[in-house]
Amino acid sequence: MGTVAAISRYPVKSMLGETLLSVAVTHRGLSGDRTHAVLDDAGAVGSTKHPRKWQQLLDCRSRLTDDGTVQVELPDGTALPAGDPELDALLSSPLRRGPARAQPGPTGRRGRTSSG
Repeated sequence: MGTVAAISRYPVKSMLGETLLSVAVTHRGLSGDRTHAVLDDAGAVGSTKHPRKWQQLLDCRSRLTDDGTVQVELPDGTALPAGDPELDALLSSPLRRGPARAQPGPTGRRGRTSSG
């Protein structure tokens, strides 16, 4: 039988996530995992599968707060909730992809974003 060495959750697709001591597991996977995505002004879902377009997402970290809010921490340490207009503006600049919004992502199989 195997041993779980670590549990990680990634509330925003293609951002760094958080290490957990415990988490609920549902038929859709880890509770709170990949519930949000960064979308550009054309509606494209940010994915590090396309590193030239989206690699800067890996400089950001996301976590789920105790009240269920998704919070994004930027490389400079600024932490803002997903959906905050200030966060959207700060994400847009380094991505150079027009307005970018961290918001609940379009879901596909298993409740994850459609591209991931």
